[in-house]
Amino acid sequence: MGELSIAQQIPTYISTLTNTLINLFSPNLTMYYAKDDTEAVVKELKLSMKFSSFFVNIIFCILVIFGKYFMQLWVPNQDVNLIYSLLVVIMMSLLVSGVTTSLNNVFLVTNRLKVNSIFWLIISFTNVLLVFIFLNTTSLGIYAVAGVSKVTGILGNLIFVPLYACKCLKIKWNTFYPIIFRYIGTTFIMMIVFFGIKRLYVLPINWITFFVVCVIAGFAGCIVNFFVLLNHTERSIMKNKIMNFFSDLGRSLMMPIAALAACGIVLGLTSAFMKPQVQGAIPFLAATVPLFIISTLNKVSGIVFTLMPVLFSISIAMGLAKEDKGVAAFAGFLGYYAFLVASSCIIGTGIMDFSAMKISPTLGVETVDMGATAGILAGLVTAWLHNKYHKVQFPAAIAFYGGKRFVALIVIVTMSLIGLVMPLIWEPISVGINGLGSLIHSAGAF
Repeated sequence: MGELSIAQQIPTYISTLTNTLINLFSPNLTMYYAKDDTEAVVKELKLSMKFSSFFVNIIFCILVIFGKYFMQLWVPNQDVNLIYSLLVVIMMSLLVSGVTTSLNNVFLVTNRLKVNSIFWLIISFTNVLLVFIFLNTTSLGIYAVAGVSKVTGILGNLIFVPLYACKCLKIKWNTFYPIIFRYIGTTFIMMIVFFGIKRLYVLPINWITFFVVCVIAGFAGCIVNFFVLLNHTERSIMKNKIMNFFSDLGRSLMMPIAALAACGIVLGLTSAFMKPQVQGAIPFLAATVPLFIISTLNKVSGIVFTLMPVLFSISIAMGLAKEDKGVAAFAGFLGYYAFLVASSCIIGTGIMDFSAMKISPTLGVETVDMGATAGILAGLVTAWLHNKYHKVQFPAAIAFYGGKRFVALIVIVTMSLIGLVMPLIWEPISVGINGLGSLIHSAGAF
């Protein structure tokens, strides 16, 4: 079952990404439904479906077409063919769930969770029964374990979810099917395009070339989605949402960048003042008190660059939080530190060879050096969790942990889980980033 566990990791991350994207639309859905504006709810749902599927099907096609190369690089000592086959089987569910997951918000907004929960509970029992039957009557083996739940999931997401969502909203039964079938059609077109790119992939298989090919394929996938999946109005709305997000993110990054710029100036000046040539020209700088002040400023300004990930985790969480920004900033730091400790724990298990990655102490924790990436990730996750849960209410017995206090708890748990996973997948990401930088550098001046 080790191969199945490896094959399931990437689809799990994609599901998390999908849920994150969909939650961007949840507040508007709740607001429109509270106003009894069904037309606006349906419009927002359709936009949410296309927005989430816009990114999911690109990742889906990349893994289906180029997944074998990825597995050869990621787990070269495992049965790559088996893992890739299982990955394709598991990924098939995203052919439908990538677009229908947004409709699950309908059951929450309309408070119709009971029927949906019972349906998927029945599906779960059915999966267990079918797996047992297939294992005892066929030679499918591990493919039965991986595939049964995906087939039933496809049927459930294709039939039950859109139909019951329409029933909850009291709209025509086939309202969402045009988008679903358009998404499936777009995905197949994209797979054909990616297959053409694969045929041109004649370079040696390594992380650098794989990363470059994925970037090219991703760009091609965005073009296909932009012109095939979306209509003119949706293209404008998506462009505005993306611009607004990056605008907020840019404003959040201004605080640490401003601090880094100021400290960079101080660091440069103090380093210059400490040079023997400068002190020889200006003897006053070599005196005990001025030299102590200069060296202190030099060390203090230099440490800010070491703390850059911390600054990003705090400033992004605070900048993207809609309310209670101080709570978000506090949770951002806790989340980043929990991430470091969890990463250190998974490295200490020796579950795989981490020698190829840079291991260094960060805030006293020996872990993978992800630089500012870890801080940015912690800030983004914290901001999302804060905006989602900072007003959550619990029963009286545990009411103390509701609201703002719950944010820190959920951030610590979530970032710990991410910290356990990131060291396992960071090597190909870091190699790809470094390889792309080296490729650009070797290209020379234009």
